[in-house]
Parts: sequence; C-alpha cells; structure tokens
Amino acid sequence: MRSRYRAFIFMICGLICCHAQPAHILVIESYHAQYPWDMGYKKALQEHIAGEHQFSFFEMDTKRVTRAQYLYRAELAWTHYQDLKPDIVVLGDDNALKYLGGRLAQTLTPVVYLGINNNPRNYGIANADNITGVLERPLIKRSIMTAAAIAKDMKRVLILFDSGNTAQIALANEFANQKTSTVSNIQVETKLIGNYALWKNQVLSAKSKDFDAIIIGLYHTLRDEKDQHIAAEQVLSWTSKNTSLPLFGLWDFAIGQNKACGGLVLQSYQQGAAAANIINRILQGESPQQIRPTTATNGTYLFSRSEIERFRLLVPEQIALSAKWID
Repeated sequence: MRSRYRAFIFMICGLICCHAQPAHILVIESYHAQYPWDMGYKKALQEHIAGEHQFSFFEMDTKRVTRAQYLYRAELAWTHYQDLKPDIVVLGDDNALKYLGGRLAQTLTPVVYLGINNNPRNYGIANADNITGVLERPLIKRSIMTAAAIAKDMKRVLILFDSGNTAQIALANEFANQKTSTVSNIQVETKLIGNYALWKNQVLSAKSKDFDAIIIGLYHTLRDEKDQHIAAEQVLSWTSKNTSLPLFGLWDFAIGQNKACGGLVLQSYQQGAAAANIINRILQGESPQQIRPTTATNGTYLFSRSEIERFRLLVPEQIALSAKWID
C-alpha cells in the first residue's frame, strides 16, 4: 500500500509538472452522445475545466442496448482506457462506475465520477484512494410538492419510470421500494415499466383511475414487443400528446413544448460543473483521496410557457419568480 501511495504521488506530481500541456481526459459515458443528459455534463466539463485539454469519449450506450450487452460494452470501454492511457478518467453515471469502478480502483489513474444515484461504495471502490466524484439525488418528494402547488387540489399522482438501473435506485432511495406511499397527504403511486405498450396504457388510463397529475421520471429504456428500443423522444412526445392530465418532469430534458410542463428538476450541466471543479483541484495537486464526494445541486424550477397554458395552470409567484422559463 505504501509503495502504491508513493507511485500515486509521483503520478500527481507528473500531472502538475505537465499542467502547461494538455491533460488527456477520457469520459466514459454510461449512455450515448445524443442523450441530453450526457450532452449537458460534457458541455460543462469542457467549459469549466481550466486550461486546454484533450478529451476522448466512449459510449457504453446502456439506455439503448439490452442488459445482456452491458458487460460487453464495459469490456470495450476498458480496452479503450488501456489503449489511450489517459491522465484522468471521468465516469458518467451509475453503469460506468458499476462496471468499471473496481478495475480502475486498481490503477493509479485519477477517476472522477458524476451522476451517481447509488452509494458509490456499492460499486467496489470503498477503499479506492484514486476515485471521488459527484452524487445525483433525484428530488422526487420535493417535486411532488411543487406539482401540488401548481395543480390545485391534487390528491393522487402517478409517477412513471422506465425499468432501468437509475429508476430502480431512485425508487429504492426515495420510497424504500414501496410502489405506493403518501407525501404530505398526497397519494403517490410509482410504476417501473419496461414495455412501451404498458407505458401507453398507464398514461391513457390514469384519469379513469382518479389520478390528478402524472410525473414523468426516466423513459429511455422502453422496448416494444419485439424487444426493440423505443426512442426517448418518441416516448416523451407521445406521452405529452396523449395525456389528459398535467404532466410534470424530474429532469430538465423532459420539459418543453410538446413535453412536460415543468417542475423542480435536476440538470446534468450542474453535475458536469461540479465534476470539473474536482478535476481542477486534482490538476492543481490534490489527490482524489483528499476530495470528498459532493452533491451537485438542490434543483432548478423549470417551466414551459406553452404547456403551462395548455393545462391552464397557475405557477405561484414565489416559484415563478425564481424559475427558468422556456417555450
């Protein structure tokens, strides 16, 4: 352990000495380049990491491929890491940390994760002195209260998630895996859905089941009867068009015209900015072991004018004044 620590110090010193030259930063994405979440945090990384650096990216694509392919995609990512020999690795979201964290913990490469919903220690990095990062904590209960402040007399709300890893972790963290619960006298029912036809059925039948609003979480891993992936944009557009109930969102990419009307949302840009701050500290000489994991943001109020008007909703002034508004 002492020799490994000494080698780690030499590696950090090497980073500092060559700081005038670009560091090579490899970003391993759990998802894919066109996914708005990935686009947001990558933009923040490139804007907030001080200096000019070389970026490389690898997409594990786990929103679109089947679970049976996760290990294969992780092997490709690991081979890419070995070929590139980067100075710093960024692991975007849970699947990248889950499948690569343990291996990277055995190296001397500084690793910064972001968008992690689970406890990072559950991914085999409990004793790693080269890994730290940024946690993501969906604001589900606070989002329910925000929706209730806008959709008056809301007594029952349906929360729809796909059945991906992030959705499962979020449900476990917020509701201890209970699919029905009560939040400030509001009855909450949460559905984890993997099949597109079943998703549609839930949306179309929500009003007849006496729900007053729908909160849409993640919808990116849905598959059809032939096990083909359904594009997230298609799911969101269909849901917005066919719901007769106000539709709220938990992430910023779900809000907008022909999407959800708004809510208290998380933004991936904030995750990337927080991770960039950690990387800057590493480039300045701190070891990851010295940097405690952080949580990026408390959420942002984001609303679509057109969708708020469509459902004839009124956003309370104290929320509206601090909110970001889009078409």
